[in-house]
Amino acid sequence: MIICTSNRAKYLNYGIDSIITQTFEDWEIIFVNDSSTDNTFEVVNQYIQNFHNIRYFFFVNYWR
Repeated sequence: MIICTSNRAKYLNYGIDSIITQTFEDWEIIFVNDSSTDNTFEVVNQYIQNFHNIRYFFFVNYWR
């Protein structure tokens, strides 16, 4: 699952929880953060600490 996000931290817990509670166990989440200024990383990092199959990338959008 690839999740692109930009300042949507308040929705991430719901999305992540829906993926990790599935019966399908061989999943991976790749987050692409498009220059968020909210606490997106802090939310995702809580899951990264507990799940080896979550990746996080921060994209710096210089054109904003």
